[in-house]
Amino acid sequence: MIFESRVIRILLVEDDEGDAKLLRRSFAQVKSFRTEILHATRLKTALRELVEEDFDVVLLDLSLPDGDGFEVIDRVKQVDPQVPIVVLTGLNDENSALEAVKRGAHEYLVKGQISSSFLPKVVRYAIESSRHTRELEHTKIELKQEVESQTTALREAHARALRSERLAAVGQMVTGLAHESRNAMQRIQASVNRLRRRARDNKELCAIGEDIDVALDDLRHLYDTVREYATPLHLVKVPSNLCELWSDAISKVESVNTTSHIETVDRSPTKDPMPVVVDTHAVQQVFRNIIENAVQACSDEAVQFFLYLESVILYGRSYLSLIIQDSGPGLGDEEAKHIFEPFFTTKSKGTGLGLAISRRIVEEHGGHLDLPSEDMLSCEQRELLSLSGLKIRILFPLAQVGDG
Repeated sequence: MIFESRVIRILLVEDDEGDAKLLRRSFAQVKSFRTEILHATRLKTALRELVEEDFDVVLLDLSLPDGDGFEVIDRVKQVDPQVPIVVLTGLNDENSALEAVKRGAHEYLVKGQISSSFLPKVVRYAIESSRHTRELEHTKIELKQEVESQTTALREAHARALRSERLAAVGQMVTGLAHESRNAMQRIQASVNRLRRRARDNKELCAIGEDIDVALDDLRHLYDTVREYATPLHLVKVPSNLCELWSDAISKVESVNTTSHIETVDRSPTKDPMPVVVDTHAVQQVFRNIIENAVQACSDEAVQFFLYLESVILYGRSYLSLIIQDSGPGLGDEEAKHIFEPFFTTKSKGTGLGLAISRRIVEEHGGHLDLPSEDMLSCEQRELLSLSGLKIRILFPLAQVGDG
């Protein structure tokens, strides 16, 4: 208990020396706990002491040379809202007592009616009551945060379930459509081949045949991409290092885009990131989508990526947060609203499914993928990631003992 373990510090605010002596004498007779009393005869002095030191309770006279009435309570609460207050006054009035409690006092005592044994009990009760109130408020905040976290998790789980149902339906439809269309595309391809053979010397017809070939390839690619988006994911997760996966993805993109020059600048506070349990192939696909989008947005220019990796606690869970910023032109507000929607694209070519697939992969890992707003970033992150390029944040659950 607090009373047996240490000295109870009392701030006595009383301008009458006689009353102050009587109060000191009351506490001197207490055997159950020890006290240290600091006496202030002015409100100004008392407020300064509250700023500079910690007290367990304030014994407060409402009639002071530099403060009078209930404003005295208000001024003490402004300086230290948590400290319990026991009012000492010569006014025996029930309405005044109710008003004092309403202003934040724990007890209202009338001078001359306080026994030497009663006051220490009141002080003890005020301290205990204040402590329990703070603990309850703290518990209330924790419960509210837990409820909000669980509610968010349930909403996300429900949304994922709905998306899975829709994707399953889309997958069945696309599979059927691709099957039915395959014969038609084969006939088109056969006709183009015959046209090319017969019109070998006709450059105009040969060019038309090449255009049809490109259109057929685009259609096949669209079918494959939509099928990939709709097909259930089967993840094979192992403990992995995100920085190594990022480097591997860079190498694969550079092997295809031989004219691209890609540079990575790691601005993470730690160079030894904690492992995450992920499907390496799937995560590299997420990284390649991000890298390829930036390369295309920067045209022929060199591309820089800035990484900021740190462990965070969000939604009541520990994550490894990776913020990726490129040196490209960024997105407008309206484009940013739709960037993860299926079939939305800012490019002249593309299905608009790359980032939608990437978000789905991250969410299947139990993580999150979003565009962080400025108020979601720390001061250090805003300083280190100050370019106008696109910022993407990926959250992966941190590896737990036994994962893998």
